[in-house]
Amino acid sequence: MCRGCVSGEQVLNIREAIATDVEDEYDWDKLDGWEELEDSPEAQEKIERVIKQGHIDPEDFNGDPEFNTLGQKGIRPRGYKKVVKEEGDEEVSRVFFSWVGALGGCGC
Repeated sequence: MCRGCVSGEQVLNIREAIATDVEDEYDWDKLDGWEELEDSPEAQEKIERVIKQGHIDPEDFNGDPEFNTLGQKGIRPRGYKKVVKEEGDEEVSRVFFSWVGALGGCGC
């Protein structure tokens, strides 16, 4: 999975899957591979922070900032395509491609 391509809906689903009976507490061991991240406390800390705050850290989010909210489906509005200029500057074009959403690609 690429960094920052997680939707608010996915965060919500993970949050619900690992929730405990105590409010705002989570059973991190329910996450497949959690024990493998013990060698990377920075990664565990980032995952914990994202689940608790309900969104990806803004500097890591690769989508439209308005879509970085808990429960939000997708990371960009439909009909937008990311265009990269030769100079490396990014801009968003309002070109409609209904198949982009249908394919489920994140555009990374």
